[in-house]
Amino acid sequence: MATWYDAKTFKYVIFLFSPCAVFFFYLIKNNFAHRDVVGLKTFTQLYLALGTFGLMGVDRLYSFMIVRILQKFSDNYRKAMKGDKVLKTAVTLLSNELEPLTCLPNNSKAIYSAALNKSSKFLGTFAAFIVRVGQLQLLRRLIGNELNFRCKLDSYNLTNTLKNINKALLYDVENHYHDKDRFPYPRDDSPLMSEIATYLDLSGVNDPFQKIYIATKPLDDFPLVVFLYVIGELPKLSYDQKSGAFLCKSNTEQLDGTPFVIGIITLVCHV
Repeated sequence: MATWYDAKTFKYVIFLFSPCAVFFFYLIKNNFAHRDVVGLKTFTQLYLALGTFGLMGVDRLYSFMIVRILQKFSDNYRKAMKGDKVLKTAVTLLSNELEPLTCLPNNSKAIYSAALNKSSKFLGTFAAFIVRVGQLQLLRRLIGNELNFRCKLDSYNLTNTLKNINKALLYDVENHYHDKDRFPYPRDDSPLMSEIATYLDLSGVNDPFQKIYIATKPLDDFPLVVFLYVIGELPKLSYDQKSGAFLCKSNTEQLDGTPFVIGIITLVCHV
């Protein structure tokens, strides 16, 4: 029953947080008219209904969804680069036009427009992956904030202890890669890393924006393709000073600026 309830809950929160209907704001000024659909109170109510372990279960489901989306994106990208000759030709021509990298190309607007027109069919599939990943990352951040707040209320000393242990372990891991003989890595049978990771998840100390979800081989010409996608989408957005976020210029466009940026960052960090 608990598993069914968690699954229904996490699907409904995704529905409420859909970029098709709402915009995400980090900071809203007093003179900006808005109505909260999903906010801090939403996750407070979820905590009161599900508890610590239930809310962490919802967070874990979002994590698995991100893994699946990133894996599917990597597979689709490799298939497209192998099977779509038009896309491959457009990327190759653009790469040649941008040489040398020490200066801006002549008639850059025409060069970018031609590349975008040839690759528009493939780039149109990007939004479904990028915005969804950004959406789930932001939801994980909000859940982590709620868990961390509750942990501080219940035991402030435990929160600080976990933060210090986490910093110490990261410091030891970094030293290991600088001097493997002097700083050995924890053994595979050691429960230290897994136990601490569980505590960090339960206390909300972990940062989903810095988490590594998948390990994959580098994708061919991926930085150039992402660059094309970004310059194609940016004209649809404008910075709004009242909300402090990127908003769509047109109400018909289903694009939210904040999940868009977070999705790009997550994608670039993994592939």
